[in-house]
Amino acid sequence: MDQKSRGQPQFMPPGHFAEILKYAERMQRGISSAQPASPIHVPKATGNIIIPIEKNMTWIDGFNETRNQGGMPSNVLHDDYLVCTEKYKELPSSYYAAWAREVVAYPQANRVFKRGEDLVDENWILPWEYISKLNDAVEFVGEKGRALFIEPLDVHIDGNRVIIIPDLQSTIVLSNFLQQGGCGKVDEATRMPMKVTDQELNNLSENETRHLYRISGNGLRPLSRYDDGRCVVNAARGTDHRGVARVEWWHG
Repeated sequence: MDQKSRGQPQFMPPGHFAEILKYAERMQRGISSAQPASPIHVPKATGNIIIPIEKNMTWIDGFNETRNQGGMPSNVLHDDYLVCTEKYKELPSSYYAAWAREVVAYPQANRVFKRGEDLVDENWILPWEYISKLNDAVEFVGEKGRALFIEPLDVHIDGNRVIIIPDLQSTIVLSNFLQQGGCGKVDEATRMPMKVTDQELNNLSENETRHLYRISGNGLRPLSRYDDGRCVVNAARGTDHRGVARVEWWHG
């Protein structure tokens, strides 16, 4: 379900954030390769658990608050709690709606990532320098229906601009990304809904589908999830105050 974009795309001057990019590159060299999330499976005795910090914050504040405490829950972990089990009932009722750690980057509906251009959503910026360094950039730049599922390595604030520095090794290219929001087939690695034919969609069970909220313009939005719409993935909000939690590894 589309929500109107609140700003017009703009472009970051070449080299404007050179120092930021050099800093991020140094951080990238120290990051080990991350594997995509495994198929839908929730360990019964051992695994990551959600620990709400009993505060509502913006996504940026939540990112900074939890960055040294395991980070915020992934979209996959939220999905494990909300859809694959009923573990969300064990959390405080005030926690949801809550932020996930990932940010999704997508061009204006029915448009494409353009070579040499930053993706800009109001004052949120994903620099082209990072987009171009993704291993399969050649395959998705200029192709319709593509989006990027990003776990940020860092978030840099430059005046009123929010610059997303992605972990390039764990960024996932999404194909068949929904262009108008709505219902799609769940991608097991990210738990994002992907576009399929109406016939295929009708043959899926409820647990095999998810619903997406997105804006119609360029989007660079953190994900959030709900307990009153457990199959909904919201990629249309960015500045709200929502539930924040840290993640802890638990051994049963």
